[in-house]
Amino acid sequence: MAASRILQAHRKSFVSQRALAEILELLPEEEDQPATSRATLKRKREEKLNKPTPYGPVWKELTGFTMTEGPPLKVSYLDPLALLWYACNQGGGFQEFVQSCAARIPCSPGRPWDLCLYVDEVSPGNQLKPLNERKLQVLYFSLKQFGGLALSKEDAWFVLTAVRSIDVKRLADGMTQLMKRIFGIFLLDRRDQLLHGVSLPMPHQQNWMLCCRLGLLIADEAALKSVWEHKGASGTKLCFMCQNVVSESSGLHTTDTSGSLVSHGCHRKTQLVLQTDATVLEAAAHLESSEQVMRKGAFKLRQMALGFNYAKHGVLFSPELQAHLRPVSISMYDWMHNFVVAGTFHIEMTELLQVLHNHGILQSELPLARTFRVYKV
Repeated sequence: MAASRILQAHRKSFVSQRALAEILELLPEEEDQPATSRATLKRKREEKLNKPTPYGPVWKELTGFTMTEGPPLKVSYLDPLALLWYACNQGGGFQEFVQSCAARIPCSPGRPWDLCLYVDEVSPGNQLKPLNERKLQVLYFSLKQFGGLALSKEDAWFVLTAVRSIDVKRLADGMTQLMKRIFGIFLLDRRDQLLHGVSLPMPHQQNWMLCCRLGLLIADEAALKSVWEHKGASGTKLCFMCQNVVSESSGLHTTDTSGSLVSHGCHRKTQLVLQTDATVLEAAAHLESSEQVMRKGAFKLRQMALGFNYAKHGVLFSPELQAHLRPVSISMYDWMHNFVVAGTFHIEMTELLQVLHNHGILQSELPLARTFRVYKV
């Protein structure tokens, strides 16, 4: 049906609920025509989300956040276990795809699959608007064993939740408090069920036990900084993965008598002292114990020296999560942001094309370069 195709299609442009309702009203009358009013669309959506599953309702809420201003925040999210069961129970392509992955890569509590979380800020509407209050912090999840090709497609990723950025800013310690609650879903509330097996419907009335654990947190530098409350690229200790890397502009590597500090411009891997899950958690524990006994100025310097901010309501300072957190092991910089979107690819290719041009080799002579397009905003 035309209406169904419109509702299921991947739209290239955003369409509001009011506009969608008006579009559906223009369609010819058909059998099983979906309701077109905004209220009915909302009601039908809620009916779908509240359908029972063996793992409870799909639609859930997080409450009890510590706020700095404004009314209490409620964060709606889709329960990962219930959503996976519901998606497989629909049958069709996704169910068959999961079955093929299960046959190729078996899993068990001893060899669990890796659940991936992806964090990104989405900016709908006018990108050049000075004050865009529609920005969203969006979290997606999928499974690493789906494979690289599948994970490059948006259909392989489930939306976990979306929260307005202006609401995240109202939280005490911001994004890291939100992520503390999100990690709680996977590392506390659903941890045992995920690890010991989620029964998913498969073709021919069979079931398959999915055993998985939180394996990856994928995000750009800014998002990882806000999750772990690391000082980040603007700090003196700017690398979350390294203990001894300091910014070139700080000059600390030139005055360090121990010889352990190196500039972030250093390209020798042998000189890098890498962080581990244990060292990051130790740094957080040290900050927590020092916060009450050190003067404000001295404590600020201690945070700078360790490369982390003390966030009382944050992920690293949650006693409930301590036993299950693997901050370094699961963190992965989003390669798209590092290499392609304002990343090193542009610099490397520009330098390469300049050198080739100096030797009389034009861009039009290169098969790969001929595919490049310049897009204007």
